[in-house]
Amino acid sequence: MFQIFLVSHAPFASATLETARQILGDSLPLSALDIGAKEIPDAAQARFNERLDALLVDGEVLILADFLGGTPSNIILPRMGEADVEIITGYNMPLVFKAVSLARGKVALGEVVGGLASYGVKHLQRAADLLAE
Repeated sequence: MFQIFLVSHAPFASATLETARQILGDSLPLSALDIGAKEIPDAAQARFNERLDALLVDGEVLILADFLGGTPSNIILPRMGEADVEIITGYNMPLVFKAVSLARGKVALGEVVGGLASYGVKHLQRAADLLAE
């Protein structure tokens, strides 16, 4: 089973975690790190590295960042390419729920990460188009 680590501008990661707990239950392979708007990047980097290193003790970690180009993605990208670390930017709730389901299913992260990214994109839809069908 892999762990899922949400990293975003505050309070998106913690709010996503809380929403997931309300819907999926408390026991989730999911943790969150919010980066404050006025937080010093080096301090955020240190907090992130400490949390990621703790998660890696138990195996693979999927890092989900809110979007590419912001401070959260800037602090996670130096860890890209490490063994047992995968990164997806631009997460949404369907992607988080699918990732939790796959993590609970004990599949290897490398087997599912590509499909997870496309799953998240697939669920970005214009409601009017869906309802017109």
